[in-house]
Amino acid sequence: MTKNELRLQIWKGMTPEKRDYDRMQGVIPFGASWTPETPEGAEAIKERQAQKGRSVYEEGCSCHTNPPCSYCVRESESNEEI
Repeated sequence: MTKNELRLQIWKGMTPEKRDYDRMQGVIPFGASWTPETPEGAEAIKERQAQKGRSVYEEGCSCHTNPPCSYCVRESESNEEI
């Protein structure tokens, strides 16, 4: 199992609130969705975007536009077998 597969498995076992928290921090595993799952998470991400003046997608991942994006491909390639 690769490091990313393990991270994604752990991610799927987390609560929606914890996944939204990770989205806010910008530390989600390759293959996970940036879409908030709770109303609080959606509001927090909107506030973060307003403060930074850009969306979370512009900070790295652009899979919402054209998956898989080069950011995720590089991230995936850097995750070696554990």
